[in-house]
Amino acid sequence: MFLIIGIPLIVNAQRGGIQFEKEIGWQQVIDMAKAEHKYIFVDCFATWCAPCREMEKNIYTLNSVGNYFNGKFISVKIQMDTSRQDNKEVISWYPDARKIMSEYNVTSLPTFLFFSESGKIVHRDFGYKEENEFLNLGINATNDNKQYYTLLEKYKYGIKDYSVLDYLANTAENLGDTSIANLVAADYTNNYLIHLMDSELYKENNIKFIRTFIHSSNERGFVFFYSNGNKINGIMRDTTYSQIVIERIILKEEINPLLVKLIKLHSNHKPDWKRLSLIIEKKFNAYFADRTILEAKIFWYSFKREWTEYTKNLVKKVDRYGVSAQSRDFLLNNCAWEVFLHSNNANELERALFWSNMAIKVADKSNIPNWMDTNANIRYKLGMVDEAIAIEKRIISFNSEDQNVKNFSNNLTKMIRGEPTWANN
Repeated sequence: MFLIIGIPLIVNAQRGGIQFEKEIGWQQVIDMAKAEHKYIFVDCFATWCAPCREMEKNIYTLNSVGNYFNGKFISVKIQMDTSRQDNKEVISWYPDARKIMSEYNVTSLPTFLFFSESGKIVHRDFGYKEENEFLNLGINATNDNKQYYTLLEKYKYGIKDYSVLDYLANTAENLGDTSIANLVAADYTNNYLIHLMDSELYKENNIKFIRTFIHSSNERGFVFFYSNGNKINGIMRDTTYSQIVIERIILKEEINPLLVKLIKLHSNHKPDWKRLSLIIEKKFNAYFADRTILEAKIFWYSFKREWTEYTKNLVKKVDRYGVSAQSRDFLLNNCAWEVFLHSNNANELERALFWSNMAIKVADKSNIPNWMDTNANIRYKLGMVDEAIAIEKRIISFNSEDQNVKNFSNNLTKMIRGEPTWANN
């Protein structure tokens, strides 16, 4: 009796995860889906694809994933590449694999394609997914209001449901359908969002959406950010949130084309910063003229390896305008490190040390070793040798498992020997 009871338990244990159909062709997959009234899930993979193997090993084998997908989908794996080890089943799929790759523009692997029971594509995504993320993908693939291609088809036929257009635009953007994303986003922004009452418009999700799809100073989203910067910053709890967007567009339209042209010419001509500043001030204002010209100078002098001008303008930019509240410690540490590497100016190094101290104060614990190493190096360059060595020793003792511990140890050795921890410019 124990043996009889145990048999189904063993079978169930062996059948955990997604049950992919084998030794059948595409038409048979469709026939099975129709007969069982299920959607179709296609895993497009390649033999050389590491994320594909990770999905196979870590996600497809999970009971939670199998329970959902086996109940909702007929699942099949289709190999997109060819190899000498391919068996007869894989070879038999070659024509369908090529057709699917071409028809559905499979360029990233793994790609996940979802079809209706009749074989009509309804949804897709790509890239490695964690358990909950992949389960949500499967759930969305069976929901008419979440299926990318279903929503897109309705939109193209003039059926505009503004409650889902933000989702449609963001999904198109994530999938790399940029032209569709921009088209839908412009419609959603110009014909819906901008007309909302302030109490509805000024919400984080709406502001993030508008920001994502600002590409030109002629767009209403840009005007919205330009005209309401302080209010937007307050809602997003970031004093630089709107300014960074506006700066990005001004650089793109007014400055970057000129800098790229000068670089391509391989000439010794330098940008006419004063003329550029006057043009931007006239179109926008003096604040953005100063801000964007500083950013342009940072790029230009870094590219030209003119380090004195580079660090001088970097210090001006950070001290005048700060850094984004998003990843603030990361940005402050990076700026401090750049000054350490390229400046011998004591005043600039003092400012870098101030930024480094701020970065450590707001950093997540997992990031502190690198941030403290920056701090120690700046102190060392400023002549605070004992303090620098003490910090470096503390980093190593408390973070012996850190992957950068070898670099920390090398820095400590150089500090003890009195050698530079920075390369000559």
